[in-house]
Amino acid sequence: MNKIKIYDGQISLNDSLIKKNTLKIDGINLLAEDFFIVNDLFEVNLKDFSLKSDDFGNLTSLKTKITLDPCEIGVESFQAKLEESILNGSFKLEKQNPGLGFLNNHSLVNLTINKSSISGQLIKNFIHVPENFQPLNISFNANGLLSDLELNELTIKNEHLDFTANLNIENDLSSSFFKLSTNINNLIFTPSNLPFFLTKSLIEKIPKKLLAYEEVKVFGDVFYEGKSLTSNLNYSFDNSNVIQKGVVTFKDNKPNQFNGSFDVNNLSLKPFDERLDGLDAKLYLSVNNILKESIDLNYNLSVSKVFFNQIPISNLSFNGNYSSNNFFSDISINDDQISAKSAISFSFSDLPKKYQFDLNLDHLNLDLFNENLGFGKAIISGDLTIFLVGNSFDEIQGNLLFKNLKFVNANQSYSYNDFIIETKFLNGLRSLKTINSNLVNFDLYGEFLLSELPYLFQNAI
Repeated sequence: MNKIKIYDGQISLNDSLIKKNTLKIDGINLLAEDFFIVNDLFEVNLKDFSLKSDDFGNLTSLKTKITLDPCEIGVESFQAKLEESILNGSFKLEKQNPGLGFLNNHSLVNLTINKSSISGQLIKNFIHVPENFQPLNISFNANGLLSDLELNELTIKNEHLDFTANLNIENDLSSSFFKLSTNINNLIFTPSNLPFFLTKSLIEKIPKKLLAYEEVKVFGDVFYEGKSLTSNLNYSFDNSNVIQKGVVTFKDNKPNQFNGSFDVNNLSLKPFDERLDGLDAKLYLSVNNILKESIDLNYNLSVSKVFFNQIPISNLSFNGNYSSNNFFSDISINDDQISAKSAISFSFSDLPKKYQFDLNLDHLNLDLFNENLGFGKAIISGDLTIFLVGNSFDEIQGNLLFKNLKFVNANQSYSYNDFIIETKFLNGLRSLKTINSNLVNFDLYGEFLLSELPYLFQNAI
């Protein structure tokens, strides 16, 4: 026998318990030639092989030479086409212990993939990707024991991505032990191209201004063991650098907890505000219940320097937490331009929602915003307490209490009464007025929205 040909074959595996096909393979086409059998050695030249499967996708073509003996399985120079993907390479699986099967911890494997392309159509069988996902060119060599496998020179590229890495995979086929070590040599992408990789639902969760940054380069290490993912990564973009270190722990195969730090150097914030630039800071973050409504977040942000209108500001700190729909943060700054302490709290668990802000302003140099103010000197100081309730900006009610307010310019100093700005909203009618103020006075009442006030004043001017 020197040739086998199968046309439009079918395989169905049935589960007798549920009496339903659990695996069905249709459209099996096979052409095999050049059979060679000597003692325990078997060789065959697979000219073509194809099949259709709802579970694994469609294999449109497989060509290779297969060698089998009691201690080795070899697949020589194969070419496989499936789901618009092309895989080229070679494969060898070798027993170290003749008394054991091929799939054991001590078996040796060597797999090479080169000049190959993975399509979005194939990847969709495993994860969600956008419709405009571009094919990925991929190559690597995997060799070693099945229990200790080295994946060398892994390269994944397309017009939007350039990724190279080395991996080590340790696992025990007789237990649940699994360990992954990844050394990322190079990862280059542009945030504006993320819609080519991430689904629309994920892109909508990313602030649009983050997508304005230029090319991002990443290198570093990632480790996974015992349901924990440890990362030590270096990001560089727009002459900025961020070093991230952290640990993500998993529960029920989903991220549950994160503890980590971000060391920021010369980060441009211009995508958020053109006046902000050159941020040097350290952020410490701890998050529990990451994907749940009961998320619990604690953070500490220390800013050593940031530029505002090209003027450096230093010594800022932010400490806060978010838990059970309540947010709280302490903020302090001690700089020549501004010195202040404040506390912010929001409650989203109660209806109506509650907001409170306390500020103790030792001094603020208004020249930061306009250098012509106060004849070259414009310093303001005082205390402010804000308490508001409301489910939206136009439903807000409450008051702003100003105390110890003082303004100093190049010529003289001004002190002002303690006063209140009060606003109420009832039956569609809004009131907004000052109480006991010798700085500004107004008393508004009627059918208007707070969100419309800037436009009303602009039109009046």
